[in-house]
Amino acid sequence: MTKVVIGRKDLLDFLTSFGKGVTDVRMSCAGNRLTVEVGFATYYLRKQLVGATIEDEGIIHIALLEKAIAFLKASKQDSVTLRQTAETKPLHMEAGGNKLQLPSTDDITSAAKTVVVRALLEKASAQGWSKFADDELTVHATLKTKDLISLAGMKGLLAKDSMYKMRIHCGEGEFGIVLARRLLVACLPPCLPLTRMGRVPPYRRTSVSGCPPVCSSLMMARLASTWVMIR
Repeated sequence: MTKVVIGRKDLLDFLTSFGKGVTDVRMSCAGNRLTVEVGFATYYLRKQLVGATIEDEGIIHIALLEKAIAFLKASKQDSVTLRQTAETKPLHMEAGGNKLQLPSTDDITSAAKTVVVRALLEKASAQGWSKFADDELTVHATLKTKDLISLAGMKGLLAKDSMYKMRIHCGEGEFGIVLARRLLVACLPPCLPLTRMGRVPPYRRTSVSGCPPVCSSLMMARLASTWVMIR
């Protein structure tokens, strides 16, 4: 059995930070940390919440994340207890006199690809980030996280179904998110500066598939034959 006691607001902020596109999570509970990995075709994200009182270490599956978040929002207590006897058994959440029982499953969509992606990242790290899978990493640059976060602040101005492209101008040292809709082309916000660039080819790269701006510790974009890693 896995049993965790954590601050209600801390857990609420942690679970809502993954965005509305994540409907379930697999949460590893060990030491005083809660760790969640999510992986999709457009991004991979690993986050940790420190400060939990873990009475019994293990894995917790939150199969209905929206209902768990609603329970945390409705509760007024300072702390919440999560208890699950097995990953496929019901999840019990208690906050004072309020209790919620959620069904579970071993099929967590957000975690389905994380094992593969984690293995690719570990291999790439061991190779000094010279390759990712079968692709050569020919361009390396550093982007400040505070600049990247400013992109997420623009999402309220756009439709939820808007498609984006991530554009890297290596020669000029610029990074931007481009929205193309009908005859409108916008860069949100003005291009951000790139620093600590390795080999700088005199051309631009644009992502093949659109994806919304996300703020994560590691974001990958497939740019034609080049992988640009932003850590």
